[in-house]
Amino acid sequence: MQRVERPEPERRQRAEVGDERMARLLCLFRLEFDDPADMRAALAGRPVYLAMAMDARQRLKLKPQNLLLNLPLARTQ
Repeated sequence: MQRVERPEPERRQRAEVGDERMARLLCLFRLEFDDPADMRAALAGRPVYLAMAMDARQRLKLKPQNLLLNLPLARTQ
């Protein structure tokens, strides 16, 4: 079992992640915006972590729409 930090808008929270689930993690990316004003105010200036993992049957399912919809982008006016 490994301890992993999960960034949250107001605080950092640690969560236990089992070895089986950790073994399915393929990669972890850290995204930083050049201009924090492009981000939602609650997250401005903080890094965004993106993980890619396979399921229990070792399949990878990519859903690019989830990536686009879940990025903490500021709303345009």
